[in-house]
Amino acid sequence: MAEGELRTITQRELHDDLAAILEDVQRGRSYVVTRNDSPAARLVPVERPTFTSRADAMRAFATSPVLDAPALRADLDAAIDQGGAALWDRQ
Repeated sequence: MAEGELRTITQRELHDDLAAILEDVQRGRSYVVTRNDSPAARLVPVERPTFTSRADAMRAFATSPVLDAPALRADLDAAIDQGGAALWDRQ
């Protein structure tokens, strides 16, 4: 059976062969567990986090625009009223 393929097993099969089934799940196989001929649960692999190397991250950001902090601050100051009394003191 191929990795990622969904296999149906009974509750009894899960009980009898839990260790081997969990090894299969860790390798990428998924299972539907039935109880009284009705689907009861799905066993699927946990998604593992993937990490990007520093070199790949640097390449990805190499073409990003450079942040101009003073210009950003000026834009924010222009958009937000920085003067006067606090909002709760205004009438």
